[in-house]
Amino acid sequence: TAWGSNTYGQTNVPSEAIDVVAVAARGFNSMALRVDGQVAAWGDDTTGQNGIPSVSSNAVAISVGGSHSLQLANTGPRSWVLPPVSQDV
Repeated sequence: TAWGSNTYGQTNVPSEAIDVVAVAARGFNSMALRVDGQVAAWGDDTTGQNGIPSVSSNAVAISVGGSHSLQLANTGPRSWVLPPVSQDV
């Protein structure tokens, strides 16, 4: 269950967030770690922070940043975020 501001859908818990053992949230997006090691994410996705890659599995911990997300898998950490935008100086 989630409540509060829902400007970006951050309190619309999806149906795939079942058998949850941990949650992480920050500002405009939220994540849930399921008992089977899968991750569910929802809310603001303007920088790809909810675009869980197909290689996401065997997670043992999750973390939500301002514009990125991270899972710690039993095979090591995996991060997903859009590549940085290069800027001419």
